[in-house]
Amino acid sequence: MLDSHPIRDHLKTDTALTSPVLCVRDLGLRFGRTEALHDVNFDLRQGEVMCLLGAFGSGKSMLLRCLNRTAEELPKARQSGAVFLEDRDLMDPTWDLPQIRRSVALVPEAQNPFLMSTWDNLAYVLRLHRLAKVKSDQEPLIEAALQRAGVWDDVKDRLHTEPVHRMEPMMQRLICIARALVLQPRVLLLDEPSSGTECIDLHRLDALLANLKQEMPVLISTPSLKVAAHVSDRAAHLHNGRVLELDATELILTNAQNAITKAFVEEHC
Repeated sequence: MLDSHPIRDHLKTDTALTSPVLCVRDLGLRFGRTEALHDVNFDLRQGEVMCLLGAFGSGKSMLLRCLNRTAEELPKARQSGAVFLEDRDLMDPTWDLPQIRRSVALVPEAQNPFLMSTWDNLAYVLRLHRLAKVKSDQEPLIEAALQRAGVWDDVKDRLHTEPVHRMEPMMQRLICIARALVLQPRVLLLDEPSSGTECIDLHRLDALLANLKQEMPVLISTPSLKVAAHVSDRAAHLHNGRVLELDATELILTNAQNAITKAFVEEHC
């Protein structure tokens, strides 16, 4: 069984009285006749890291993509329900799509750095989103984002020289997170940040998220109970596109009430 001590550490942050930053209501996603998500409901609150737990194909990544409206770009995709960012429906046609993707920033599982230096990776998105066009305006934003991602000391001496795609895989992922943070999002979405051979070290991820959640809520997906135990305050178990159980991570991992969730936990301990 999992050691519950690192889980309890995260229960010190009480989010019960804070207003939701992101509200998901009756969210569904279909690809033609295939139902990928069904009737998903949850709130994401300031000051918390929430984890989407589930096996491969359970709908975790598709759910993240729905939240910043990139799922709708997939062939035959049809999204239903509502996603509210601080009381404003993200499906409202008056929203500008780049604005949504700045506000609800998604870092995908596969790191995707541009074939350029760390500086140019971050400066490019600042120019693209018209947030800072000249170097003097970009400099403090780039340094702050790299500091928040915990990589400033690692890259400050090679900021303009070494291409990110030639760095070690963990550093590539962290710089991709910094590239999302430089846009100053309201919500951060991380798809399996500590899975696979390119994973972020668990203790480094824990420290990173503990700091970031003070500024914005973070929603991550992972199949790993160990990751969930170390880094999240609450967890939602997805199975076949449905949220079967959502509770404090400690309770999900030690006293799940849904039979399928309980079996998932027991199988992956």
